[in-house]
Formats: sequence, structure tokens, C-alpha cells
Amino acid sequence: MTMIWKLLRLGRRQLHTIISRETIKPSSPTPSHLHTYNLSEMDLINQNSYTPLLLFYPNNRNFGLTSEQKATILKKSLSHSLTQYYPFAGRFTAPASTYVECNDEGVLFLEARNDGKLDTFQHKSLDDESLEQLFADELVFSKSTSSTNPVAVQLNHFSCGGLGLAVSLSRTIGDGCTLGSFLSYWASVARYGSTAHKKVLSLVEKRLLNAF
Repeated sequence: MTMIWKLLRLGRRQLHTIISRETIKPSSPTPSHLHTYNLSEMDLINQNSYTPLLLFYPNNRNFGLTSEQKATILKKSLSHSLTQYYPFAGRFTAPASTYVECNDEGVLFLEARNDGKLDTFQHKSLDDESLEQLFADELVFSKSTSSTNPVAVQLNHFSCGGLGLAVSLSRTIGDGCTLGSFLSYWASVARYGSTAHKKVLSLVEKRLLNAF
């Protein structure tokens, strides 16, 4: 069955080309006393799967920025954001690890050129396999994986000039609310250069966990 699945994937039309693959590290090192982020029993239930989120941005020429400049802003602001969300830049030490090693290895960040137009993907159903190609290493919620990356990002450049930002968050380290909080923080840094005007939410609120 595994071999059949691989053959089907090889026969699938590839609409995109990966043009860069790098890791984005925190802009400042994580303090030594925070190098271990312990996972709860509830976290361990959701190992080896990812929560995906895909954001589409039409080409807005009013901003006067090229796709390359936008990518640079996203990478720089992600680096600054990881100083607050430092476990995202760490690694799972093993498939069944009970903690994240916050070693600042960085978040996987891919860029891809896509032959299609943004609006053709906006109207696809969630189970369309072509959407999986928009995610880094196709890390989506329906797939089991041995990846050690808590977070992976792929920035898709469409032929129309639009962008698709695909983010995959390991369900071991957070849920949809965690992902939303992180993206809100990242967007704030990207837009304003800082989060001085915005209240920062912690990755995990221990007091809430203790209430159960």
C-alpha cells in the first residue's frame, strides 16, 4: 500500500517549484533556563500530526513592495517573533518525546513558485490534494509524520503576483488558538516592526491547565 501511495504521488502533477529552503532562527538566543519545554499528557495524545493554516494575499500594487521584499519582511519578523515563541524554533528529540528541546535551530521556511493563480486555489475544497503542495513538506492535519519541527512555513508565490502563506503547527505543542495567537503576534511585528502596542499572550497559560 505504501508503494502504491508513492507511485500515485509521483504521478500527480506538480504545480509548484521549491526555490528556497532555509531555517529562520530567533533574533536573540533563548536563555539557558528555558532550553527544555515540557509537554503535558494532553499534548502527547496528538503526536505526529499538524494543524495547517493557509492565508491568501492578493497582489496589492498599492504597497509598492515586490514579492522578494515581502518575503524578507516575513522572515525578519518571524525571527523576532520566535524570541517570544521560542519552543517553535526548537526540536522534538524523538517521535515520542515528552519535551521540546529549545535549541534555537529555527523554523523551517520554504519558498515556492506556483504556476497557478491565487483565485483558483481559493475555491478548492479542503480535501483537494493540490492544496497540500502549498505546505512545507506537505505537513497537514491528515498526515502522520516523523518530522521533528514544531512549526513549518511555506511562502507560495503565484503567477498573478499573489501570495499564499501556509503554516503548519505540530498538534503536540499547540492547537488552533495557539496558532492564531502566534500569527497575530507575527503579523504585528511584520506590520509595525514591534509589538510594543500589543499585549503578548504566553504560549501556554499554566493556570488554565491547573484548573482541569
